[in-house]
Amino acid sequence: MPLSPLLSDALASLRATRAVLAAYDPEDAQQRQLLAETMSRRLEKAGFRLLPRRGGQEDVYVFDHLKAPGFQVKVYTSIQGGRVRSKDADAIRVCLVYADEASRKGGEGRTIGISSECRVVRRGEIEAIVERTLERARDAYRRVSETERCRACGAPMATSKAGKLYCAERCWLR
Repeated sequence: MPLSPLLSDALASLRATRAVLAAYDPEDAQQRQLLAETMSRRLEKAGFRLLPRRGGQEDVYVFDHLKAPGFQVKVYTSIQGGRVRSKDADAIRVCLVYADEASRKGGEGRTIGISSECRVVRRGEIEAIVERTLERARDAYRRVSETERCRACGAPMATSKAGKLYCAERCWLR
């Protein structure tokens, strides 16, 4: 006897919920797709927006800081083609960046890394992986208040490859 459409939908929803709460298996293509869908949905619900994709790169979500212009939290999701990359390819990364004034005005500006959170390893339940990602994003958002500022212009100080602090707006060049 066939199931009614309503009951069929309810069963499909129950299976999806069980899959989200089950231990994530990176070898299972369906679970990689489910993690990608769950991650995208939760990031968008939290106010992140998907950046335009460049070539075959992963999906990157960004959240503009509400009280500090130029600061953004970026989440490198490892989602490509609607599913996360396979096992051991890489982890989810979260960082705090600063878009300089020229970049914010649509010109030839730069985006400078300010801090990087611990990577999010895709182990455990799908919901737990997504929650850890959002927690790292919240940590990055809070890190704005701890960022050292330039004495001359008030822009954040970034760290050079040599480990020295410099003004992210490069005010010394003006």
